[in-house]
Amino acid sequence: MNKRILLLSLIVSFFSLDLSAQVPKKVVVEHFTNTRCSICASRNPSFYTNLNNHPNILHLSIHPSAPYSSCLLHQHNPTENDGRTNYYNVYGSTPRLVIQGEVIPTGDNYSNSVLFDPYEDRISPASITFSEVGLTENNSVRVTLSIKTEAAHNLTDLKLFVALAEDTIFYNAPNGEELQFDVFRKAMTAISGDDISLPASVGESVTFTATIPLNPEWVESRIFPVVILQESGNKAVVQSAAGPTATPVTTTAVGDMQFQDFDVYPNPVHDFLYFQSQNSISGKARMYTNTGKLIGNFDLATTSKIDLSHYAAGVYFLKLIQEGQEIVRKVVKL
Repeated sequence: MNKRILLLSLIVSFFSLDLSAQVPKKVVVEHFTNTRCSICASRNPSFYTNLNNHPNILHLSIHPSAPYSSCLLHQHNPTENDGRTNYYNVYGSTPRLVIQGEVIPTGDNYSNSVLFDPYEDRISPASITFSEVGLTENNSVRVTLSIKTEAAHNLTDLKLFVALAEDTIFYNAPNGEELQFDVFRKAMTAISGDDISLPASVGESVTFTATIPLNPEWVESRIFPVVILQESGNKAVVQSAAGPTATPVTTTAVGDMQFQDFDVYPNPVHDFLYFQSQNSISGKARMYTNTGKLIGNFDLATTSKIDLSHYAAGVYFLKLIQEGQEIVRKVVKL
């Protein structure tokens, strides 16, 4: 009897150690939408509100040719936008969601606060870290990342998908949406992912690096990588990550940096939102709701704060414009 108890104790201890070595699994949602789709315009705002209430969830919006091939964001990269859509076999209508590699039925309520619950608080035997997300001298984007084995696993047939996305695009779309978020721009791997082997030994890593030309249509300060490591067969996500926005590899002139240190505080905010910068600033600021509606224009040369006390609680976007440069700050109103 004592031997059985000892054996059971050893088994429990083994699995406890194995699980404790694993790391939290990030949740990623691939959002298939279209800028000419009126149904998207009606469903996306409540989905974005739901997403904003889950700030740790990664998001990538993809624009297939169906139902409208004339969608401007689809036309920017038609082959890869359709390719990722066909990868999940969801081509034909929008909006569609794929969470952690699992296709969500079209009839589900995308604004439901429990939409992400089945996928949160999970663990993974792998971690993803970035060592470089940079803009090179030859006007390219270079991404270097490492995938590390954190715990024992039996994963063998894996795909690594690395994409570049633009965090905010201001485009007055035909369906009425004025803001587009986390827009897929270009794949740095095959659209279905590259074959990759997760090292068997705990503590070992595999490195991925890729460089692609910077497209002149992109706002380089908004470009960031999204990484999805998933199983080939069932497409289940093993781990995902989003890197920082790309920064110049070489030193940038002081004049180019003056607007990059611009920030707002406090954030979240109750009443007054203040501007701060190490340099003198002059330019314009525009406030948008999370659905893209313009609700305020401000002159930065004469305005040092914005009164948000009369605004409803929620997520807003402040677009800052100076000397041809544009940056966006997300503001949370309490």
